[in-house]
Amino acid sequence: MAKFKLIQVSDTHLSRERPYFVPNWDAVVAHVNAAQPDMLLNTGDIALNGENVPDDLAFAAEQHGRLTVPVHAIPGNHDIGDNPSPNSHGAGISDPRREIYRSHFGAEQWTMAAGDWFFIALNAQLLGSGLPAEAAQWAFLEQAFSTAGERPVALFLHKPLFRDTSDEAHEAAGRYVLREPRMQLLSLMRQAKVRLVACGHVHQHRMFEHDGVCHVWAPSTAFILPDEFQPRIGTKEVGLVEYDFEGTEVAVRFVTPAGAQHLNLVDVPGAYGDLRSKVAAPSAAR
Repeated sequence: MAKFKLIQVSDTHLSRERPYFVPNWDAVVAHVNAAQPDMLLNTGDIALNGENVPDDLAFAAEQHGRLTVPVHAIPGNHDIGDNPSPNSHGAGISDPRREIYRSHFGAEQWTMAAGDWFFIALNAQLLGSGLPAEAAQWAFLEQAFSTAGERPVALFLHKPLFRDTSDEAHEAAGRYVLREPRMQLLSLMRQAKVRLVACGHVHQHRMFEHDGVCHVWAPSTAFILPDEFQPRIGTKEVGLVEYDFEGTEVAVRFVTPAGAQHLNLVDVPGAYGDLRSKVAAPSAAR
């Protein structure tokens, strides 16, 4: 029975200029290098402000070079910009931003067979963007789900597909995949044996089952957000997720590495500004 161990980190928010969250990353590096998984996967918001400061992405790539295991990644909104929508946050996704990301972390979407599973990773920021690369990604996904065949599929993306139900309409501040591309993606997923959907973005860890699929939200390794700024949907702790794939089964564990601090962003105004002035507008939270 084939075994494969994967560690997922997310929302690392690394920056050379503003290294507020590097000490937590140090704890992650120590934990991962001791655990020696078969692979580490960062599911986005790798950099603090990579969509505007290319050196944040360069520094983040250097930091991932400290790991002694194979590393894969997919981008988040703080790496290449956000999906265009009335509730989008900060800079919008663009081809030049995507190119800078790829120069440091490689492909935005990819597939991999591991153990008895088939992994599909996609760029959630392209969904609903209207960029030519979005159409190319849909073609890539159609082929990927077809290639999976009878193997169980683990799908990785930056944003959760939804909060509670697949047809829900609310898209709070870009927190979830936009409804129209979400429904298109769910339709494609039904063509394969998708067993796991794993994401980050919300800075809370959560696990639930919907229509026979296990949904896992990875916490941030960097910080949590105050309840006044973001509703408590899951558990607000920093950390990572460990997956043990064995045969067609998978065991999931949330772990806070030794030495990591549960930093609250309200106490780190140098990162994204003073949140205290914004707590009256919780819909702006990420």
